[in-house]
Formats: sequence, C-alpha cells, structure tokens
Amino acid sequence: MAFELPLSRYEGKNLVIHGYPDLLDRRSWISLNAGIFLLRNCQWSLDLLDAWVQVGPKGPVRVEAGKMLTASLTGRPAFDADDQSALIHLLLEERDTWMGRVHVETEFYLHGFWTGLVGKYEEMMEKHHPGLGDDRWPFITHFVGCKTCGRYEDYPLDRCLTSMERAINFADNQVLRLYGFQHRSLTSPKVRRVTNRSENPLEAKEAALKLDARFDSPSAVRFFFLLLLLFLGRATLCSGEDPRMLMHWRRNGDDQLFVLVIRMIQFIYINYYCTTKRDVYNDSIGVTCYKHGFRAANRDRTQGYDSNNVIMN
Repeated sequence: MAFELPLSRYEGKNLVIHGYPDLLDRRSWISLNAGIFLLRNCQWSLDLLDAWVQVGPKGPVRVEAGKMLTASLTGRPAFDADDQSALIHLLLEERDTWMGRVHVETEFYLHGFWTGLVGKYEEMMEKHHPGLGDDRWPFITHFVGCKTCGRYEDYPLDRCLTSMERAINFADNQVLRLYGFQHRSLTSPKVRRVTNRSENPLEAKEAALKLDARFDSPSAVRFFFLLLLLFLGRATLCSGEDPRMLMHWRRNGDDQLFVLVIRMIQFIYINYYCTTKRDVYNDSIGVTCYKHGFRAANRDRTQGYDSNNVIMN
C-alpha cells in the first residue's frame, strides 16, 4: 500500500513485467512472471492481448499449442498451453513488434510468492520499512495455488484463508498508521491506537473522503429520513450497540426487497447525517445524530466502534 511505482522509469513502455533478461535470451519458460504485470491502457496493449489469447481456448487448440510451447521454450514440461509460456513465446517470436514497448523489471518484485511471505510480516514490520517492493516489504503478495473456487487446490483452503487475512491486515496497517492506529495482530480485525495523530493534516483529507456529516443539508431532508426509518423500519433506538446500527428493524415476514430498501435507507441516514465523536480524555466513543438529540451511550473502547466501522479493542 505504501509502495510508489517508479513511473518515470516506464516512460514509453506499455508492458512492465518482472523477469530475468538473461533467461529470456535463453528462451527459458520461467524467464518472465506473467502472474502479475502492469499494462498501459492503450491500443498497443489491446493488440498484445488479442495476439496472446490465441492459444487460450480449451480443447485441441490449447493441447497443440502446449506441444509447440514445450518445443519452443527450454525447460518447459509437456502440458497444455499456459499464459506465461504463451507470452514469452510471443515476445520472442515477434520481438520487433512487441519488445520495444516492454520493460522487464529486475530491481524489485511485482509479485511475492505467499508461502514465503505471510509468515514473515511481523519481521518485515520490525526490520524494514514500506516502499521497498521486494521480499523485505512486498508490493504484492501473490496467492498462486489457492484455488478457492475449484476442486483441485494446491494448498488447504484454511491455510489460504488464514494467510489472506494476514496479508489484508498487513496492507491495512500501512493505511491505518497514517491515523495512528494498527491491528493488534495480523490475525485480528481489532485495532489499537499507537500514536496520537490528532493534529495530522491528513485529517482534513480523511474528513472530505468520508463526506463529513456536518455538511449543510436541509433539516427537512433529515427529518424525512427519520420518519421513513421510524415508519418503514419500525426502528427502535438502541444503546450499547454498534453505532452503525443505531436504528434497529424487525422483519416480521417482510419481503426481502423491502428489507433491503430499509437497510439502504439506514445506511444512508447514519453515514450522511451522523458522525462519530471521540473523547480523547476518557478514551470513549459517542455517536450523535445532529438536530435530533439522539445519542448512543458512551462506551469503553473495548466495546466501541469508530466511524469507519473498525473494531476498537
């Protein structure tokens, strides 16, 4: 999340892919990693994709293409055509057409094989810093082999899901740290305050992105939303519950679409007309819906939520 691509290095290039130029010259089938690449949105890229997918259709086309790729590339086992081998073959066979716009990245990994990364995140956070882009602080964690939608997975589903959660929280920490928070652990959605960033100028940007509820909106609109919630949703005020669920509803056999509409109304009302206020002295959280006098009871952080629905613990 904190990595900045060296875009100036790619001026005049339309495809950026990690690889090894020496292996590419030797026609190795592992000289490029086609799992992750950067592609410019232009006609050249569309033409490349059109040429690339020619060996993709299942059946005789892919089988015969696999035989051709095995004969063309060094070290490739005999199996049906794959995207990586097809790209390498295409770039080498039509070098004059494509390679002038291709940048083979060698200074950092565009990818990172997940089995060697997810268990070392804590070590990376302790020893290194964001922005490196390599195995010290990966730009992307690539979950190759986690075939969660298929019947033939290379790794157990539980291991994949646990590792994905760690990767998501590792990335999330890089955003949360801008506001003084981080996850208690990479296996938990709960976050804690690690520093006071209350005077950070990024707060203004954050408030703008969240569409702060204090914008000048006609009170009649707010009153309309309130009446709609009370009437259609049969809302009841709650205390000690999730602030985002300040208004509860009961289905009583209502149609699914009807319930969905109510939920949308609740979401709009609470997100646009409510704001979260934090008491920095007793570390508690309160929720206020402006001009209606409704306030959820202040609670200790062990049971509270912030305005981004991040569990505070």
